[in-house]
Amino acid sequence: PIYGIRGNKITQTGGKVFINANSAAGAVYGVYGQSGVSITGGTLTVDATVQSATECYGIYAVTDEIRVGSGAEVNVTIRNVGGGNYVWGIYNEARDVAGSLANNGSITLNGKVSVTRAADSAGAVQGIMNANTTYNTSGVISVGSGANVTLTDTYYGIASYTRYQAGLAGVSITGGTVNITSTYSDSCGIYSKYNGVRITGGTVTVNTDAVALNLGSGYNENGIIRIGGSAVVNLTSDNSYAVKTCDTASSARVHRMDFSDGGSFTAKSNESSYRSYPVQAYFRLG
Repeated sequence: PIYGIRGNKITQTGGKVFINANSAAGAVYGVYGQSGVSITGGTLTVDATVQSATECYGIYAVTDEIRVGSGAEVNVTIRNVGGGNYVWGIYNEARDVAGSLANNGSITLNGKVSVTRAADSAGAVQGIMNANTTYNTSGVISVGSGANVTLTDTYYGIASYTRYQAGLAGVSITGGTVNITSTYSDSCGIYSKYNGVRITGGTVTVNTDAVALNLGSGYNENGIIRIGGSAVVNLTSDNSYAVKTCDTASSARVHRMDFSDGGSFTAKSNESSYRSYPVQAYFRLG
């Protein structure tokens, strides 16, 4: 593999760091942190290119947390030339075998963050994701008040695979700005495989080819989509539902869209067969 920076705990508190990692045959890691990655100041720019059908990560943590602090800036560009399926902008493996780390699997964003799939890529690029492993039992992908998150042409924008915990939101947005725009085929904006999604502040704008906000069908049994407070949420799909869970009226799963605490929500589909019902689910409205 090719590593731009590799260490136990990667910490940047200021300055400017530019990493250009390019591999013709092996895996690529722009930043590799065995015990987490923390960018609390300065600017980190990662340009990663993978030329074979293998793994590529802009920022990667084996365990613990990936954190971008208020005032810090992280820009990741991924060039998937080889067409492989395992390519991520920011990825937390959440492999805390001992189960002793409180923030294992978490990705906390309070600064400026961008992930971009380069235009000359041959394959997909995932945006911001934590791992689908048995060790990931409490990780949350969170966006706070100082954040400005932009994801461009990613396959999945923000995706949480944290194992089910009652009441847990796999993705939590409490402030800031999130913009996810992708024309990539079957692209999804925000995805939570086992848990819910909570948006209680900030402005969230998603425009994707497929589902803009998706609870993992077949796996997600009790996820709650909670939108409230000062949140402004605009979800648009060009070729599918804006919101989807695959539930039906006879489903044993109990999902709920809860707007009981305010917030603004707009869902739109530009595909003619979905325009009359851009939200596909069996929901109880709170």
